[in-house]
Amino acid sequence: DLLDELQPYLNSARPGTVPPRVYELVKTLSGSMPQFRKQVKTLEGEWHSMRAVAQIGQVVNSTLELDRVLQIVMDTIIQLTGAERGFLMLRGANSAGAPNMGEMQVTVARNWGQESIDPNEFAVSRTVINRVVSEGQPVLTTNAQEDPRFGGQQSVVAYNLRSILCVPLVAKNELIGVIYA
Repeated sequence: DLLDELQPYLNSARPGTVPPRVYELVKTLSGSMPQFRKQVKTLEGEWHSMRAVAQIGQVVNSTLELDRVLQIVMDTIIQLTGAERGFLMLRGANSAGAPNMGEMQVTVARNWGQESIDPNEFAVSRTVINRVVSEGQPVLTTNAQEDPRFGGQQSVVAYNLRSILCVPLVAKNELIGVIYA
Protein backbone atom coordinates (compact mmCIF):
# COMPACT_ATOMS: atom_id res chain seq x y z
CA ASP A 1 0.00 0.00 0.00
CA LEU A 2 1.30 3.46 -0.90
CA LEU A 3 0.99 4.89 2.61
CA ASP A 4 3.02 2.02 4.04
CA GLU A 5 5.81 2.88 1.59
CA LEU A 6 5.56 6.62 2.18
CA GLN A 7 5.86 6.60 5.97
CA PRO A 8 9.33 4.89 6.14
CA TYR A 9 10.57 7.30 3.47
CA LEU A 10 9.39 10.30 5.46
CA ASN A 11 10.88 8.86 8.64
CA SER A 12 14.28 8.42 6.96
CA ALA A 13 14.29 11.91 5.38
CA ARG A 14 16.09 14.69 7.13
CA PRO A 15 13.63 16.52 9.39
CA GLY A 16 14.45 19.87 7.85
CA THR A 17 13.62 18.77 4.29
CA VAL A 18 10.03 17.68 4.97
CA PRO A 19 7.63 20.25 6.41
CA PRO A 20 5.92 19.11 9.66
CA ARG A 21 2.50 19.57 8.04
CA VAL A 22 3.30 16.75 5.60
CA TYR A 23 3.84 14.36 8.52
CA GLU A 24 0.51 15.40 10.03
CA LEU A 25 -1.36 14.95 6.73
CA VAL A 26 0.15 11.53 6.08
CA LYS A 27 -0.74 10.41 9.60
CA THR A 28 -4.32 11.69 9.20
CA LEU A 29 -4.67 10.06 5.80
CA SER A 30 -3.27 6.79 7.13
CA GLY A 31 -5.80 6.80 9.98
CA SER A 32 -8.65 7.44 7.55
CA MET A 33 -7.83 4.57 5.20
CA PRO A 34 -9.89 1.88 7.00
CA GLN A 35 -12.95 4.13 6.83
CA PHE A 36 -12.33 4.85 3.13
CA ARG A 37 -11.98 1.14 2.40
CA LYS A 38 -15.25 0.44 4.21
CA GLN A 39 -17.04 3.16 2.22
CA VAL A 40 -15.65 1.80 -1.05
CA LYS A 41 -16.88 -1.71 -0.15
CA THR A 42 -20.32 -0.32 0.63
CA LEU A 43 -20.44 1.56 -2.67
CA GLU A 44 -19.28 -1.53 -4.55
CA GLY A 45 -22.12 -3.53 -2.96
CA GLU A 46 -24.65 -0.85 -3.86
CA TRP A 47 -23.32 -0.71 -7.43
CA HIS A 48 -23.60 -4.49 -7.69
CA SER A 49 -27.21 -4.36 -6.49
CA MET A 50 -28.11 -1.55 -8.88
CA ARG A 51 -26.52 -3.46 -11.76
CA ALA A 52 -28.57 -6.55 -10.87
CA VAL A 53 -31.78 -4.50 -10.83
CA ALA A 54 -30.84 -2.96 -14.18
CA GLN A 55 -30.30 -6.45 -15.62
CA ILE A 56 -33.77 -7.45 -14.42
CA GLY A 57 -35.14 -4.44 -16.29
CA GLN A 58 -33.34 -5.54 -19.45
CA VAL A 59 -34.73 -9.06 -19.16
CA VAL A 60 -38.26 -7.79 -18.59
CA ASN A 61 -37.98 -5.60 -21.67
CA SER A 62 -36.39 -8.27 -23.86
CA THR A 63 -38.63 -11.30 -23.46
CA LEU A 64 -42.29 -12.12 -23.47
CA GLU A 65 -41.76 -15.38 -21.58
CA LEU A 66 -43.20 -14.58 -18.15
CA ASP A 67 -41.91 -17.79 -16.55
CA ARG A 68 -38.34 -17.02 -17.65
CA VAL A 69 -38.58 -13.42 -16.40
CA LEU A 70 -39.85 -14.58 -13.01
CA GLN A 71 -37.04 -17.15 -12.73
CA ILE A 72 -34.44 -14.47 -13.46
CA VAL A 73 -36.05 -12.12 -10.94
CA MET A 74 -35.96 -14.84 -8.27
CA ASP A 75 -32.36 -15.78 -9.11
CA THR A 76 -31.37 -12.14 -8.74
CA ILE A 77 -33.19 -11.78 -5.42
CA ILE A 78 -31.47 -14.91 -4.11
CA GLN A 79 -28.11 -13.60 -5.26
CA LEU A 80 -28.64 -10.16 -3.70
CA THR A 81 -29.92 -11.46 -0.38
CA GLY A 82 -27.62 -14.48 -0.10
CA ALA A 83 -30.66 -16.70 0.47
CA GLU A 84 -30.52 -20.48 0.03
CA ARG A 85 -33.82 -20.46 -1.82
CA GLY A 86 -36.60 -18.12 -2.82
CA PHE A 87 -40.26 -18.38 -3.71
CA LEU A 88 -42.54 -16.10 -5.65
CA MET A 89 -46.11 -16.76 -4.63
CA LEU A 90 -49.19 -15.34 -6.30
CA ARG A 91 -52.79 -15.45 -5.22
CA GLY A 92 -54.74 -18.13 -7.03
CA ALA A 93 -58.32 -18.02 -8.12
CA ASN A 94 -60.95 -18.51 -5.43
CA SER A 95 -63.66 -21.16 -5.60
CA ALA A 96 -65.83 -18.81 -7.67
CA GLY A 97 -63.00 -18.37 -10.16
CA ALA A 98 -62.27 -14.75 -9.26
CA PRO A 99 -58.54 -14.00 -9.64
CA ASN A 100 -56.34 -12.78 -6.78
CA MET A 101 -58.76 -13.80 -4.05
CA GLY A 102 -57.55 -17.29 -3.14
CA GLU A 103 -54.60 -18.80 -1.32
CA MET A 104 -50.99 -17.99 -2.11
CA GLN A 105 -49.61 -20.49 -4.61
CA VAL A 106 -45.95 -20.97 -5.48
CA THR A 107 -45.36 -19.67 -9.00
CA VAL A 108 -41.54 -19.79 -8.99
CA ALA A 109 -39.29 -21.66 -6.59
CA ARG A 110 -35.53 -21.37 -7.08
CA ASN A 111 -32.42 -22.29 -5.15
CA TRP A 112 -28.91 -20.84 -4.79
CA GLY A 113 -27.72 -22.90 -7.79
CA GLN A 114 -30.31 -21.17 -10.01
CA GLU A 115 -32.34 -24.36 -10.29
CA SER A 116 -36.05 -24.84 -9.86
CA ILE A 117 -37.05 -26.48 -6.60
CA ASP A 118 -39.18 -29.60 -6.43
CA PRO A 119 -42.54 -29.03 -4.69
CA ASN A 120 -41.49 -31.53 -1.99
CA GLU A 121 -38.72 -29.09 -1.00
CA PHE A 122 -40.99 -26.09 -0.35
CA ALA A 123 -39.80 -25.25 3.16
CA VAL A 124 -41.68 -22.06 3.97
CA SER A 125 -43.34 -20.62 7.03
CA ARG A 126 -47.04 -20.11 6.37
CA THR A 127 -47.16 -18.01 9.55
CA VAL A 128 -44.74 -15.49 8.04
CA ILE A 129 -46.54 -15.51 4.69
CA ASN A 130 -49.95 -15.07 6.33
CA ARG A 131 -48.61 -12.17 8.40
CA VAL A 132 -47.32 -10.39 5.29
CA VAL A 133 -50.58 -11.05 3.45
CA SER A 134 -52.77 -9.82 6.30
CA GLU A 135 -50.67 -6.76 7.24
CA GLY A 136 -49.31 -5.89 3.78
CA GLN A 137 -45.93 -5.16 5.40
CA PRO A 138 -42.59 -6.89 4.81
CA VAL A 139 -41.14 -9.22 7.42
CA LEU A 140 -37.44 -9.66 8.08
CA THR A 141 -36.03 -11.86 10.79
CA THR A 142 -32.41 -12.86 11.18
CA ASN A 143 -33.17 -15.64 13.66
CA ALA A 144 -36.64 -17.08 13.21
CA GLN A 145 -35.94 -19.76 15.83
CA GLU A 146 -35.65 -17.12 18.57
CA ASP A 147 -37.89 -14.42 17.11
CA PRO A 148 -40.90 -14.12 19.47
CA ARG A 149 -43.16 -13.58 16.45
CA PHE A 150 -42.32 -16.98 14.93
CA GLY A 151 -40.06 -19.04 17.24
CA GLY A 152 -42.72 -21.50 18.35
CA GLN A 153 -44.26 -22.05 14.93
CA GLN A 154 -44.22 -25.63 13.69
CA SER A 155 -42.82 -24.83 10.22
CA VAL A 156 -40.01 -22.66 11.63
CA VAL A 157 -38.93 -25.49 13.92
CA ALA A 158 -39.54 -28.37 11.48
CA TYR A 159 -37.68 -26.74 8.58
CA ASN A 160 -35.01 -25.23 10.86
CA LEU A 161 -35.65 -21.80 9.32
CA ARG A 162 -33.26 -19.04 10.33
CA SER A 163 -33.20 -15.81 8.33
CA ILE A 164 -36.43 -15.03 6.50
CA LEU A 165 -37.35 -12.15 4.24
CA CYS A 166 -40.91 -11.93 2.98
CA VAL A 167 -42.24 -8.91 1.10
CA PRO A 168 -45.68 -8.19 -0.34
CA LEU A 169 -46.22 -7.77 -4.08
CA VAL A 170 -48.75 -5.04 -4.66
CA ALA A 171 -50.31 -3.98 -7.96
CA LYS A 172 -52.84 -1.15 -8.15
CA ASN A 173 -53.11 -1.08 -4.34
CA GLU A 174 -54.02 -4.79 -4.25
CA LEU A 175 -51.79 -7.47 -2.74
CA ILE A 176 -51.29 -10.02 -5.48
CA GLY A 177 -48.53 -12.11 -3.97
CA VAL A 178 -45.34 -12.31 -1.90
CA ILE A 179 -41.67 -12.93 -2.41
CA TYR A 180 -40.25 -15.22 0.25
CA ALA A 181 -36.51 -15.84 0.63
